[in-house]
Amino acid sequence: MDAMSTPSALPRRHAIATLLLLASRATAFDFNALASFVRRAGGSVHASLALADPAPCGARGLVAARDVGVDAVSAAPLVVVPASLEMSGRRARAFLEDRGAGGDDLDDGSLLVLWLAALDGERRRGGDVFWAPYLESLPRDVAALPNAWAPLLAGDAGAFEALLDAADPADRGLWRDEARQAAAYAERVANGLAGDFGAALRVDAADVAWALGVVSSRAMGGGAAPKLVPLLDLLNHDAGRSPFTSFDAVAATVETRLAARGVRSGATVGSGRAAVNAKNREHDGDDWCYWSFTDDGRPLELKAGDEVMANYKTEDYDALEWFLNAGFVPPA
Repeated sequence: MDAMSTPSALPRRHAIATLLLLASRATAFDFNALASFVRRAGGSVHASLALADPAPCGARGLVAARDVGVDAVSAAPLVVVPASLEMSGRRARAFLEDRGAGGDDLDDGSLLVLWLAALDGERRRGGDVFWAPYLESLPRDVAALPNAWAPLLAGDAGAFEALLDAADPADRGLWRDEARQAAAYAERVANGLAGDFGAALRVDAADVAWALGVVSSRAMGGGAAPKLVPLLDLLNHDAGRSPFTSFDAVAATVETRLAARGVRSGATVGSGRAAVNAKNREHDGDDWCYWSFTDDGRPLELKAGDEVMANYKTEDYDALEWFLNAGFVPPA
């Protein structure tokens, strides 16, 4: 994530660790409520999808509850999340302005962290928060957030050492030092943002640190303009699967979007398979979607129990960056 605002004075480390541990209550959530949230906004979630904890990869993720054949995966995306549900820096800035919090000099990452922390605080205080179904799907245990530095920030050395098993034994000393530096930086950022904006947004350093961990591990769209996309961020990484893609037609049905893509690509209108195989299958619109395809463009049928995974497309990450930001290292 991009650099954030200059931090204020730092309290003793044990104080923020105590706050984080007090805030880290595991919360189960209803996947069907999240899927309904996406559908009500005009999106689509295939009826075969279900939450598994753990999924086959070992972490929480989405699986096929029943077989989904090649014809079905070729005809339409398994998930479409409309642009109206995209949590972005632009929307975060509008929220802060509405609260009189300012933040004109903050980058999109900082804005998104503050917005997420404030929304979750409102939800926990019993407020009627539109984003509640998504907020309830996020990990509540700070030490279990998928960042190598989060357990250190929460004071859970055991959880960190378990993550460190992903490193080559020869690299563990370096990786341990890098994670400690990342935790110290996250602490400075959390205290700085909470010191500058906490009163207006009713958040403290623990709230901000939690939101920072969520954004830095789950955001999509690039470091300069990170975005949170409900439900799609439940998919785990597999370099052999299709990346997330997008559509142009806002608030249209999946069938309409497919037809529109076919026209733009020169394919026959209504031919979902022709449209999805077109060169412009990726990054041509605002609404987010996921097709069950391989990374080289072949439809991938699913058997009951198969995990639904996506290629995160972070080719610029080295092993240490995967570890620090996502808490794991892909086999490649």
